[in-house]
Amino acid sequence: MGERVEPWDGVPQRWLYGGILLLTAFVFGSTLTFGFVYDDHWTLLGNGFLRDLSNLPMLLGREAAASGVPDAFRPTLVVFDTVTYALLGLSPAAHHAMSVLLHVLVTGLVGLWLAREGAPRRIVVPATTLFGVLAIHGEAVAVVSYREDLLAAALGLAAVLSATAYVRSSAWPRLLAAGLLMALACGAKLSVAGLPLVWLAMRTLSPWDRPVSRRRLLAPTAVLLLGVAVVLAFRAIVLDGLDPYGASERVFAHRVGLGPVLAASLQIHLGYLQQLWLPRGLSPEYVDYGASWTDPATVCAVLAFGGLLLVAVAAARGRRAPLVAWVIIAAFILAGPTSNLAPMPNMRADRFVYLSSAPVCVGMSVALLRAGTWLHGRWALHPLAPWVAMVVLQGSVAQGVTAAYRSDSRLWQIALRRAPHSARGHAIVGELLIGTLREQPDPLDRPLLLVRARTHCAMAMHYDPASPLPHLCEARLAAAERDWTRSDASFERALERMSTRPERARLALASTALDLPGLPYDQRVQRAFEALERARREAPYVAEVFAVSGRLRHRLGEPDGAADDYARASDLHPERWDVVMAGVELQLDLGHTAAASQQWNAATAALDEAPAGRVQALQRRIDAARRRQPDQP
Repeated sequence: MGERVEPWDGVPQRWLYGGILLLTAFVFGSTLTFGFVYDDHWTLLGNGFLRDLSNLPMLLGREAAASGVPDAFRPTLVVFDTVTYALLGLSPAAHHAMSVLLHVLVTGLVGLWLAREGAPRRIVVPATTLFGVLAIHGEAVAVVSYREDLLAAALGLAAVLSATAYVRSSAWPRLLAAGLLMALACGAKLSVAGLPLVWLAMRTLSPWDRPVSRRRLLAPTAVLLLGVAVVLAFRAIVLDGLDPYGASERVFAHRVGLGPVLAASLQIHLGYLQQLWLPRGLSPEYVDYGASWTDPATVCAVLAFGGLLLVAVAAARGRRAPLVAWVIIAAFILAGPTSNLAPMPNMRADRFVYLSSAPVCVGMSVALLRAGTWLHGRWALHPLAPWVAMVVLQGSVAQGVTAAYRSDSRLWQIALRRAPHSARGHAIVGELLIGTLREQPDPLDRPLLLVRARTHCAMAMHYDPASPLPHLCEARLAAAERDWTRSDASFERALERMSTRPERARLALASTALDLPGLPYDQRVQRAFEALERARREAPYVAEVFAVSGRLRHRLGEPDGAADDYARASDLHPERWDVVMAGVELQLDLGHTAAASQQWNAATAALDEAPAGRVQALQRRIDAARRRQPDQP
């Protein structure tokens, strides 16, 4: 096979690799029309910390994490999000384009790394192409808040490229760059922490390049590992430990113990391997579960992975098949951070395979090319036929898979179809239906929407009563039905189960407190403001905290406090049209027509996203106020 002329051998390198990157961008280009979904609403849209570059020094200490800043223990990611917000604002198309560009960059770096390690073009081209179009990458590319995987992979691959350059040139700036880039990569996500060992295995086994002395590998390996250690130390200082989730009930291992979770994790990783080869069963939602070590599926997984390790050892001994050994070892190492050994709020997700799929793509490409050679000898098929068929299959499935992430409503409909026992899925669908009731105060199908929401909330409670999400769903449903006592009790139960983002329940408690029956008015007001003050302390960079506070102060006749809260909410989330309109309505209620007009004229960009009916109604109110006070502009 080494002497056979490949179809791409006569193509100039820049055109060849440019074509691979264009194909990668084409496969995932449809995401540019998608909206924000999943955690985008929390980590990007509602994260006021990103609105001011001067906040970034806070990431070097504990203040950001203590203030509830999302992903404060991943400073590289937060800096990246802050800079991209400054450049792109909240344009969904621009942010999705950034994710596609990051994936294209990672694809290019995978090919460049293989080439720099001495891999021949007949392996670099198929492996890089396959990585670029792999269907399981759909989730990581299509969801903006999951670009942490893409960013970490790009920085990590740049780090090992610098380490390889140092081995060849002994230039110390390359060594420093390797350590810095690895620290930045781990600061985006610790899923890349195994890359130094993968690089060391590559240089030690040397499947293509000539081996170098182990002494030459000592310094770059140590520097790469130092980059990982620095981030681990930083996380331990910022969080008072390495675990960002604490004793959260979101972590399934905290409920059933580590043993059943690890047994299930073996089954999950065997499923990943199947999905890499045959992209079937990809889903935006998976249900966490425990397993027994005697389950047939667990036994099969143990035998399969044990057999792969034996193959790797046999291939590495005597350097019989160093490439086979490296592919297996690298895949095992890179899968380590997502193997549920460390606490994870989701036991399984398609994005967890993003980086570990790179060595697997090398192995798949070699296997497909060898199968093509065999088929060519027997049935005169083109030697590239199996590889081309795999690229077409992966690319077409990738385009279909990413369509699930077009919008929240579409995503969770598909999620429940794929994972009907998901408590999270039922709770979120229930809340989406309740949100429809809030957007349409008196829809014709209100009874049907209430029945559907009630069903989903009940299903969520049935599947996982220990999670806060079913209780939030039940509380919002009760509020929609104006059952304030039941709503308050459900929000309290949700708050008891929340270890992250408790301000959601506190804001809801504050909003419903004024309507609670059976309490004197002054106690209701006190209860509302106690919940608000706690939310302010826990989440000072969440615009919703100040938006809710402003609405309550406005309702209670505290105009100065309401104006300050609306202003702060607008600073944290300038694109929120509802806050702008609330501020204008406050000024009109006070008789300040000029101030209302000024705010109105200054917020035209935000109001473009507001419902036309509400904009027109408020515009008519402003015009009426001007007619009553003609001396004001």
